[in-house]
Amino acid sequence: MEEKELLNLIKKNYSAIAEDLLESKKVEEIKDAIEGFLDQKLIGDDLLSLRYKKFRSGEEKKPTLWSGLKGIYPKEGLKYLNHWLSYLEQYLDSKRIKNRLEDENLWVESHIENGEEHLLIGDKKDRGQHTHVIRGRTGEIRIDEKDIGPQLLASKIESTLEVTLVGGQKIRSVRGILEFIKEIE
Repeated sequence: MEEKELLNLIKKNYSAIAEDLLESKKVEEIKDAIEGFLDQKLIGDDLLSLRYKKFRSGEEKKPTLWSGLKGIYPKEGLKYLNHWLSYLEQYLDSKRIKNRLEDENLWVESHIENGEEHLLIGDKKDRGQHTHVIRGRTGEIRIDEKDIGPQLLASKIESTLEVTLVGGQKIRSVRGILEFIKEIE
């Protein structure tokens, strides 16, 4: 199962799992899908992969999916899935490229997710309030509707395009102004 398909499966069923409304068999199928995905992705010698291998080996006690009186619906299905969901979340988080800057008033965080650059800008005094600027794969810039407008925190948003030519020369374009970039030796 591909990542996007797996995330859609989890998202679609999350609330039903949390309320124990999904049959135990379906919860097991979702667990198997997550496990199959993680088995393919967490194969290296990094700490996350090693932790997951130990978890899968049986060295650590795995959670049990308990069912109700008739054995159809689970009890605490989400609690049962938490270990697998935690490994999945850690894997997805490890794929992000993240950077963070701070000064006395503002914080700025940048990460790349699914080929899009996300820039979050927040005021340290207004906890939780932030601007979310997204530069898509096509180069368009958009603001997440859920967040505050950028005019409160940013006076200008600008995109830079850099191109390396076949001969090795680099060109930078900012707002239609082209320039050659000289290599620093």
